[in-house]
Amino acid sequence: MPHNLFLVLTYLGAAYVGSQVQKNGITIQELLDKALGRLFGGEKIKTVFAGRTDSGVHAWGQGVTARVAKLIPPAKVLAALNSLLPRDIRVRSARYAGTGFQPRYDARSREYLYNIYYGAEPLLYLLDRVWHIDARQRLDWRLMRRAARLFKGTHDFSAFCAAGSAARDKTRRVKVSEITARRVYRWPGARQKADGMLLTYRIKADGFLYHMVRNIVAALAAVGLGKMTVAELRDVLRGRSRSALKAPTAPAAGLVLYDVLYWARESKEKC
Repeated sequence: MPHNLFLVLTYLGAAYVGSQVQKNGITIQELLDKALGRLFGGEKIKTVFAGRTDSGVHAWGQGVTARVAKLIPPAKVLAALNSLLPRDIRVRSARYAGTGFQPRYDARSREYLYNIYYGAEPLLYLLDRVWHIDARQRLDWRLMRRAARLFKGTHDFSAFCAAGSAARDKTRRVKVSEITARRVYRWPGARQKADGMLLTYRIKADGFLYHMVRNIVAALAAVGLGKMTVAELRDVLRGRSRSALKAPTAPAAGLVLYDVLYWARESKEKC
């Protein structure tokens, strides 16, 4: 009887064309499947991810399951996989879940972060991890913080869903929608004058639509840059028309799949 191995991954997506296997480049899933195959004696393994991340998108808490024939202790799985995977893909935890557990459909909520660097130029240690908005533009992040509250609650997010989405029901319940801001120095711990601001948008919901977070962030930035008022953003949300949202989708680099939460009964370890 196969065992249901459950992993939590963290990765930087800059070097990959996405999480799911594709023909046009290297993916997270491709490298993980190969590493698992080597660990489990040449077994052909196909992983299932909690959610799909696009090219350039990062993750801190991506859930993954794999059906494996052998029962290798989780601590050994963790150490072995991290020795086989590249440094920009790490396994944070490993355990065995119940046979019926599926990381995508058994999730009760997901949480994303989106990072914006507001300053003269992106700092080296933030490259490919933020959306850079040049300091020569006036960005009112306090107004963005106020606008972010509009998304909390249950709404139809049709206006923030990219074309091509297979979802028929576009209603989602958002539990958290907030922006935090902090000063950024040229290097962490430096004492000189701050070079810019790092704005982090946090959103937690029972589910997400295709490009929903990046479109919300684009709209919030439009508010902060004075291209849209809070009232106009409220009308876009209520109007449910994608064509009403004029802001282009925010870049992939700032997006992080931060966490996927499951019901407590699904998190029990098998060994």
